[in-house]
Amino acid sequence: MALALLHQAELVFLGEITTGLEPSARRVTRRLREQVRELGATIVLVTHFMADAGGWDFLAPVALGGIGILGWVIAAWRLRRD
Repeated sequence: MALALLHQAELVFLGEITTGLEPSARRVTRRLREQVRELGATIVLVTHFMADAGGWDFLAPVALGGIGILGWVIAAWRLRRD
């Protein structure tokens, strides 16, 4: 993420960036991720933690090796509850 901030990247891939982190470090990571988004970058995040998946504009959960639901976050959460 430091390189994305430094170089003002347009597209950033983040894979399991919070795995193994303590809750306080996860919060710092989330704030850094938000700073990258504020710079206008598109972020592709891979995570197993639903807490990390919140706060995004678009969501594509993977299930059984394929994309299970594709769409805007609100629509995906509604489908998940049904």
